[in-house]
Amino acid sequence: MAGNVGIASTQIIDELFKSIDTAWTAEDWTQNPFCEKVSYYATGSKGKFKVVPLVNASSYPKVLGLGMDREFKGAEVFKVEVEHKTIVPTGGLEIFTEQLRSDVYDVLMLRDLSANVIKGARQLFPIELANTIVGSGNSFDGVSHINTAHPVNPLVPALGTYSNDAGAADLDEAGVAAALQLLSVAPDFTGQPDPTRLRKIAVIVPSVPLYLKAVKLFGVPIAGAGLLAAPGTAAGTSVAVNSPFSFARTDFQFEIVYEPLLVQVGGNAKHWYLANVSSLIKPWVTSIVEFPVLAMEGMSANDHLRVQKLALRATYDAFGGCANGHPREVVRATAP
Repeated sequence: MAGNVGIASTQIIDELFKSIDTAWTAEDWTQNPFCEKVSYYATGSKGKFKVVPLVNASSYPKVLGLGMDREFKGAEVFKVEVEHKTIVPTGGLEIFTEQLRSDVYDVLMLRDLSANVIKGARQLFPIELANTIVGSGNSFDGVSHINTAHPVNPLVPALGTYSNDAGAADLDEAGVAAALQLLSVAPDFTGQPDPTRLRKIAVIVPSVPLYLKAVKLFGVPIAGAGLLAAPGTAAGTSVAVNSPFSFARTDFQFEIVYEPLLVQVGGNAKHWYLANVSSLIKPWVTSIVEFPVLAMEGMSANDHLRVQKLALRATYDAFGGCANGHPREVVRATAP
């Protein structure tokens, strides 16, 4: 500890704030694996709202008779709208100078505490996205994001509805097949399905028990007693030899996304999702105007917080938001 024993020297305070600022500067805020994988990740947004268009660029095929004129229909443009909000933590790092004065052996481990500020800021938008997924608010079509009766086209009721809720289904071959079937036949705005759009599919799981089921089913190499799928496994993996969802020679590429935040923000630990992440517009949207900005107070003896409370504080704020994207690109199931 710098300075005289028991004295909160200016040098200690200076070192603390420098350690926070250095860690903050070194962090790459543009990389966010969870948000990038499962949502449309926009980081160049401006203004109060982000508007993502959903354009109907296809139509029913029709036989054109000899000498007949083509028929053209006006384009149908729907949109997903994300509201940007100022987001701040409910707390932050706050240390009183009295703690510094009495901590003669540096047991507060200030550098470790300051690192927690960074960790909290890094999770800011994943938490927002998790809240959006769990909340399942209304989609652009007027019904909840996970629903058994999504309008195929809100402007053409005659086209009927489709479902992206597989209901009670375990994360096994039968359950994945049922969910994948719903994902495959979900129609576009003209009522036509397009299963060829499915290439890379995220298997989103919120709990370790479901993660282990996914690991067995999708053939991720893993070792350990009790993890082997019966009867018989492929060499070097925990997947059953006859599993249709192993990575080799299949029409779909699956990626397991384990995100415990979905439970921590109040979600159901038994919900799992298949999300088509090969399309441009994904099931959810993350729009960031401003990444977390560090704010520190109390370094100077004349700062308000230092004068009023004899305290030091580090916190942050960000501007952005998350919203539901295209419900066609996700199916939710509930394990028993």
